[in-house]
Amino acid sequence: MRASMLSLALALSACGGAQNEARAPSSADPTPTPAGAGSQGVRVPFAPQITLGTDFGCWLKSNHQVSCWGDLEGKAPKGELLQISAASFHVCGIKKDQSVVCWGAHDQAPAGAFAQISTGDEASCGVRPDGQLVCWDAKGRTQYSQDLIDKCSGEVGDCEGASVLGMRLVSRRPSGTFKRVAVGGRHACALTPDGSAKCWAPAESDEDESAGGEIDDVALPAGKYSEVTAGFMHTCGILEGSGAAGTVVCAGGVEGQSKPGANTAKSIAAGVILSCSLGLDGQAACWGGDGATPPSGKKFVALAVGLRLACGLPAGGDPVCWGETDSSAAP
Repeated sequence: MRASMLSLALALSACGGAQNEARAPSSADPTPTPAGAGSQGVRVPFAPQITLGTDFGCWLKSNHQVSCWGDLEGKAPKGELLQISAASFHVCGIKKDQSVVCWGAHDQAPAGAFAQISTGDEASCGVRPDGQLVCWDAKGRTQYSQDLIDKCSGEVGDCEGASVLGMRLVSRRPSGTFKRVAVGGRHACALTPDGSAKCWAPAESDEDESAGGEIDDVALPAGKYSEVTAGFMHTCGILEGSGAAGTVVCAGGVEGQSKPGANTAKSIAAGVILSCSLGLDGQAACWGGDGATPPSGKKFVALAVGLRLACGLPAGGDPVCWGETDSSAAP
């Protein structure tokens, strides 16, 4: 996220907000259609999803149609989508042919097929069907000349028309094959096929520059993970394997984001100062933030965490949100 917006986000989030439950506008949710195999013959996993930006939210219904509310530039694309992911001011989705479409403040994305994506403000990343990790900036660029990288070394903000943060996140992506990726405010993490987590970020000093830019404070500890999520200054993952399956592990952060407690989860989402997990029983648990407590007794199939609130998606229903629901980010 942009430094100015993130500073504001932290201040606003720390203020707390109403804890009233909120619901999105009612809408029909027709019978789901099968996910397509895509141009590469690899099926993209599909499930109803929800994602949150700064002052908006979108959810993907079981008929593959996306519906959004709040303050978001542009309109959601027509046609069926398989996945969606939001940053502060834009959203990207995977279409049935596995190409990526974006709308909002940034509408650029690289060509080709993707199996999974994660959207960020200055850079986004995706995993192709063959496991290749691709990252791109707000203008859709996936690589830069070495001359430009050298010229912008040590700079902050924008340099030669490019976001330095975005440039470094794109150019520092790790090599190898991956199954999932998550982009946060200032870092990103990806899972290898065996579940190992690799995190990277822009260098903060010459010493970091020589070390390749990985930041230890948000890197997950050694282990095998089924899921990973990246917040502003923290990372969380769900362990897999005998004796540890479903255990939530977090690293980095302030104000409690790295203290999930004894949660056993099947999915997880991280925001600026708040994180939430979805338990095996479908109930949400949250930590960090300022008392954003999920509604008691509600069960969800998906959840998302944004700037000032969190939302869950009930089976066959409309989003239910909690936290600071007196903003346009609440449905």
